[in-house]
Amino acid sequence: MFSELQTTKNYINERIIRTLISTILLHMQKREKHDKSLIYTGHTLSKNIVIQFLKLLNEYHRQELSVQFYIDRLATTESILKNTCKKILGFSPKEIIQQKLISEAKNMLLNKTLTIKEIAYGLGYSDTSNFNKFFLKRTGKTPRQFRLHSNTKDIII
Repeated sequence: MFSELQTTKNYINERIIRTLISTILLHMQKREKHDKSLIYTGHTLSKNIVIQFLKLLNEYHRQELSVQFYIDRLATTESILKNTCKKILGFSPKEIIQQKLISEAKNMLLNKTLTIKEIAYGLGYSDTSNFNKFFLKRTGKTPRQFRLHSNTKDIII
């Protein structure tokens, strides 16, 4: 049973990573078509910062929710990371972190063997009520409501 859950979790994580990268690349292509200013050579550096940020986020999203952690790891400044993410992805680093957490939470909620408390702790929340407020604010449903009204086709890939 545990190995099945671990295999499923690994599969879901792999799909999330692939989807994030595909989404980023598609978004970059669209932005480049509409914004000629992105063609300059410095854009490659911007792409690298965003890609590295997303890789770090995928690795540390359960332990590190602070934008400052990622800024330090990337050896950049807050304004560079924020402007780069906004320009390329259309979202601030904080919004991207929150989207990642919501995506992860939704996938975990589909696993009915995990309690909401276990999910909250697994995502770095020491208090279930804070996790519930976070989830409700961003989805319009409590984790329990999401779980009751969803099925496996709602999985975020």
